[in-house]
Amino acid sequence: MQRILVVDDDGLELKLVKRLLRPLGLPVDTARDGREALEVLAQHPISLLLSDVRMDGMDGAALL
Repeated sequence: MQRILVVDDDGLELKLVKRLLRPLGLPVDTARDGREALEVLAQHPISLLLSDVRMDGMDGAALL
């Protein structure tokens, strides 16, 4: 099954993007930083990754 992962250190942005993607009918996972995103990626494959570029710790470029 196709899945989407949204990564952002701003919780409000995560909720907004997840709500906007909901009509697609695909599961949407969220992560608040790069490490959490890597944990999600280790659990199951992701079809699309949307990531904030500037985050504390591991930024979006390092995550990719």
